[in-house]
Amino acid sequence: MEQIWYHMYYEELMVPPENYNILHTEVDVNSKSLREKMFETMFELFNVPKTAVIPKSVLALYSSGKTTGLMVDSGYDYTQVMPIFEGYPLHHAMQTMSVGGWHVTQYLMELLNNRGYNFNSTKDLEILDDIKEKLCYLSLDFKFDIDMYTKENEKQYTLPDGMVINVESEAFQSPEILFDPLLFNIESKLGGIHNLIYRACSACDNQEQKNMYSNIILAGGNTLFPFLSNRLKKMVAELAAPTTQIQIKADPGRKYSTWLGGAVLASIPSYQQMWVSKEMYEEQGAAAVHDKSLI
Repeated sequence: MEQIWYHMYYEELMVPPENYNILHTEVDVNSKSLREKMFETMFELFNVPKTAVIPKSVLALYSSGKTTGLMVDSGYDYTQVMPIFEGYPLHHAMQTMSVGGWHVTQYLMELLNNRGYNFNSTKDLEILDDIKEKLCYLSLDFKFDIDMYTKENEKQYTLPDGMVINVESEAFQSPEILFDPLLFNIESKLGGIHNLIYRACSACDNQEQKNMYSNIILAGGNTLFPFLSNRLKKMVAELAAPTTQIQIKADPGRKYSTWLGGAVLASIPSYQQMWVSKEMYEEQGAAAVHDKSLI
């Protein structure tokens, strides 16, 4: 990890870290030992004046201008639902499943190959990702759309060599694993993304549940599929109490919501108390790291 940071600071960003305060983000289940190692590296190897670490779910929420809400973050290899109350993650209610953008791409490849194409997961990954990002979408009624599908709805995609392929029901079948992971033989005891939302909200107290259902925030590149918000609202409404008010926010820049939230947070004067200085670290050691942690 030290080599990656070195390359990033000195060869990509070309900024000396010893001249800047560095804000880091981490997964919500990061261990204390890894967090301590990160602070040690920042202060002892890169000599930064101050550093801080904030969970990615909190930063993503801040990017939406809120401090309380239900973060639904679906990225490369997993999907996580985290309730956050006044800036603090409610870890007891967190829900995850091992379905992300990588799995959608792999399922898309499998479906296309079943129709006679010959895509390879190694050499064709960029092409498959491009097909996914340009053509795939969520069905509002999956069973109906599968049963009623006709080739009149097919879409065309031009490969780099000029060959044109037809993308048929794969366009909405592949992202359907977000709601039914078993379609791609992924075992998920918790169910799909809508079940994660319901379980996370149900693990909160009654007043918090209202706040969570009315402040569902989407984040991550795997939430960019058209009609995902509409489908989610429909599916969650079927699980929640009939009077539940469900609001889902999907900002256009949600692929980068963690970074955007960090940029916002680092500029807020009241946030300055979360920084750990090098002097503080030298005096208190690991205690300083965890005293400032939201995890």
